[in-house]
Formats: sequence, C-alpha cells, structure tokens
Amino acid sequence: KGEYEVIVVDNASTDRTAETAKRYGAKVVQEKHKGLTWARQKGFNASSGEIIASLDADTAASPHWLTVIDQTFKKNPEVVAATGTTFFYGIKNKQLQTIFNALALPNLLLNNLFRTLFHKGAMPPTGGNLVIRRSAIQKIGGWNKKIEFWGEDLDLILRLVKVGRVKYVPNLVVYTSSRRFVKEGFVKTFLTYILQTIWL
Repeated sequence: KGEYEVIVVDNASTDRTAETAKRYGAKVVQEKHKGLTWARQKGFNASSGEIIASLDADTAASPHWLTVIDQTFKKNPEVVAATGTTFFYGIKNKQLQTIFNALALPNLLLNNLFRTLFHKGAMPPTGGNLVIRRSAIQKIGGWNKKIEFWGEDLDLILRLVKVGRVKYVPNLVVYTSSRRFVKEGFVKTFLTYILQTIWL
C-alpha cells in the first residue's frame, strides 16, 4: 500500500460502479464517451505512476499480480510493456472449462498465429492484462481512439514494439469472464479475434 494507486474509469455506466469503487478507496474518473480506448486513455491521464497496469471490469487479478509486475519491470529495464496469461471463468461445463484453461487455448492460438504472421517477437496482448511504462505510452501517442473494440490492444502492441521490448510473462495471471464465448459461441468468437488480428 502506498506504492500503487487504483483508478476506476466510470465509462457512462448506469449501475453503482462509481459509488462502489469510491467506497473501497479507488480514485474514480468519468468518461462519458463509451469505448475501451477512450476509457483506458482517461485512466492513463488520471494516473501518476510510471507503470500503468490495466484490468477490465469483468477481470480479477491473481493474488501476486502486482508483485509479478514489480519484479518484471525492475529486472528488465528494457521492457516497455508486458502481458500475461488469461484464464476464463463462468463456463457451465466444468470439464470444458478445465480443458480450456489448462491449455490456455486463446493465448496459445493467438500467440502462435501472431508470431508466425508478424515475426515481431511479441505476444498479442489481452487489454485486460496489459502493463506499460508511462514513457512508452507517451512516445507512441496513447491509445488509438478510432478503434472502439476488437484489437485496440494489438494495435497498441504493434506500435510499442517500435520503441522497446514487449515481454510475455506466463505467471502474470488474470481471470476474466467467458460470457462472450458463451453468448456468441466459441467458434464465432475465436474467428472474430483471429480475423481482427490478421486485419490489423
């Protein structure tokens, strides 16, 4: 405590997000323009630290998330950004969820596709598990607000690799909702991610 700040961006929510976040001591800032890139940029503008770590509203950090971040950036001064492993919760079929998470399937497929296609030496990130140095964000001009969703994190990484090293850290773990896979279907969701990667 005292070495980090928690900033919650209330992105035009209609629930009690702001009220709840304030009750737990978070700094709450308002962004009326809906969209991931607008929200992330607003959070960045409200921050004061050199290391900026992002989580999504439906994502929970593992207990040692901040410790892993601290160690990663102290040991690797050349690293400008880091991304990690995303596990999913909320799949009703427990066997399917176990297999899904054991293989870390989304990471595996997208990581290999990205490296094969672009040879960038960086893993495609999950925006809800992405850590970046402030100086690097400033160098690339921040988030691309023309992208509302699907690929804003990959766009960021493609620009970040031009100013420094992006590191994949397996034990930088978060847990995120599988609601999109459940609602839209696994095949459709995977194809959307893959096509967006190729398009970018």
